[in-house]
Amino acid sequence: MLLLAEVAATPTPESLKAWLEVFAYLCGIIAAAAVAWSYITQRGTKTELLGQPIDVRQHAGTVTREELKQVHGRIERERRDIDASIAAVAAAAEKRADRTDAKLDENTAVTQRMSGEVSQINQSVQTLTSSLTSFLQGQARH
Repeated sequence: MLLLAEVAATPTPESLKAWLEVFAYLCGIIAAAAVAWSYITQRGTKTELLGQPIDVRQHAGTVTREELKQVHGRIERERRDIDASIAAVAAAAEKRADRTDAKLDENTAVTQRMSGEVSQINQSVQTLTSSLTSFLQGQARH
């Protein structure tokens, strides 16, 4: 009987979920209020920066406009040299491709000529074969 009373007193999952949601909501409100309170109370305090330079001055290693122009000029010259090298490589590749195409055309012509010669030789061999066959058949009859 006591166990039955405890089971009846146990909250349902829905009510437990609702209670946890309200608890989480209240925790969020309290955290937001704490952050706001710390922001408000620290508004008048000064923060000291340790290890930071307090005065701002020009760095001794600052580049002058003339030095900047010299560096830009050097970069432009190097860029032109690189572009010229790229153009030279592209021209050499084009020449190489043209030579390869010419060699392929020449090889194609030679292959076609040799194919014609092979066909002529094949016809000659067939003619000789038929002549030899006729001759041998004639010799076999006598």
